[in-house]
Amino acid sequence: MFASRAGNADAILARFPGPVTLAISRLKWLTVLATGAAFVGVCVWMSLAGPDDWGRSAQWTVAFPGLIFFGAVMSLIDAGSLTLDADGFEARSWFRSVRMPWRQVSEFEVGTYSAPGRRRRTVIYDNAKRTSVSATSVREVLGRNSALPETYGLSHEGLARLMTQWRARALDGHSQ
Repeated sequence: MFASRAGNADAILARFPGPVTLAISRLKWLTVLATGAAFVGVCVWMSLAGPDDWGRSAQWTVAFPGLIFFGAVMSLIDAGSLTLDADGFEARSWFRSVRMPWRQVSEFEVGTYSAPGRRRRTVIYDNAKRTSVSATSVREVLGRNSALPETYGLSHEGLARLMTQWRARALDGHSQ
């Protein structure tokens, strides 16, 4: 069952042991939808426009892969979600899904990092089994080796608190 996108972390926590699925924020969803639709529109226009300096076959060479790519992206926008249950969480984003058991992750907190032109925030945690080079790089930037890709309509602080409290309840339930 999907939780409210602008849902209160306490209301979501009250639904323990779940499962509860949080979706990406509407603003992000609409931004991606509009961008994908614009690119598909440009690709269609390129394929239907009259011959120009490129010629018709070159137009299709550019337009057809663009149509397929951005059409696929538009069909995947609903793939961004976070599902919480008593055993762990699953973070789904564009082309991947990661399932993490609660016993394998640390508490969650808000981390900041520098991005071109501004400081960004994300929810971070340690994954006990992640030891790759990329995990080391993430740790150097954020202080932890893993981060959630989205806030799912909650504030960074609200999502970190929700994840930490859900984890605590799940681990207390498994130890009894």
